[in-house]
Amino acid sequence: DPILRWQHRHIITIGTVVNLGTTVILGWLTGNMLGMFVFALILRLVLTQHFTFLINSAAHVWGSQPYSNAHTARDNWLLSFFSFGEGYHNYHHSFQADYRNGPRLYNWDPSKWLIWMMSKIGLASKLRRSPLDVTLGKIFDNARQNFEARLASVGETVEDWRAATADRTAEAQDAVREALQERVVASELRCEEALNELKAARATLQTRISDGVGIFERSPLRKRLREARRSTLEALEQWQDLGRAYIEAASATPVPIRAR
Repeated sequence: DPILRWQHRHIITIGTVVNLGTTVILGWLTGNMLGMFVFALILRLVLTQHFTFLINSAAHVWGSQPYSNAHTARDNWLLSFFSFGEGYHNYHHSFQADYRNGPRLYNWDPSKWLIWMMSKIGLASKLRRSPLDVTLGKIFDNARQNFEARLASVGETVEDWRAATADRTAEAQDAVREALQERVVASELRCEEALNELKAARATLQTRISDGVGIFERSPLRKRLREARRSTLEALEQWQDLGRAYIEAASATPVPIRAR
């Protein structure tokens, strides 16, 4: 890279001009050369060096570890504020190829914003970003491991939970089958009652016709017969649905029952 080669050749000159030149200009503008020498040169360099190297110390002691605790790096938003975004150190160690330190839009990371803007004008290219499903998957795996470790400290394991859940699921399936059995039996009784009602309605109509009743007197009897027929068909259909549902439930593949 020609820019980096030029910087490497002239690093002493560049550092002298940027530091002393800026200090002299600010001292001349403010009329306080000594004050600018203390604040703009010495204090600035001291703070910059300390904030920079706090990443290798404080960011490995204080903060959160949402992505991994396989290393000591931690995310610390306060350090990120003073170090231009470098404080999201747990993310950096977990996804070292990512050009960002703070991956979220709200993360304070001026460095990533500068690199992104440089990519828009051709001064940076091929920016690498870790996919969201990968980063969130890392959070999930890390949180699950931490949870299982805390769970083990109270003498429990997720495997025990899964076994207990399987037992409760089996009990629930048994309860479903028992409830379906009751409904099938009740529906069968309703079919028998509906058939008896249909038979009685038909017999009454035939008797009245044999007695020679008029058309108008037969009308309510025919209506009763139609209602009994409809009720019987519904009872039969419901009983068949419940029967199929029970077979499916017994095979552990339940099917929906049509509401009546």
